[in-house]
Amino acid sequence: MHVYIFNKAFGTDADILAAGPEICETISKHLGHPIALESLIINKSSLNKKPTSDVEHEMALGEGKARIFYVRHVSQAKAYFCATFRIPGDVIFAKP
Repeated sequence: MHVYIFNKAFGTDADILAAGPEICETISKHLGHPIALESLIINKSSLNKKPTSDVEHEMALGEGKARIFYVRHVSQAKAYFCATFRIPGDVIFAKP
């Protein structure tokens, strides 16, 4: 699953890195299942190194783990991120 999300970040790498756990907390709240940060990628050159396939890329993530990519700043105090994670089986097969 890919989720695009905005978060407060003021432009420094430290601010961007601090957004990772907050993003995971937001995703966890909406899924009703804990999602932990596996990695946060800031370096734009890293974004150009695509995996062999999206399926291979997502399967490399453990269940309940998220890989977050910094996309860009949209204002002085707001950044745009893409979080990639596998939806846990408990969530998919949960009874309403």
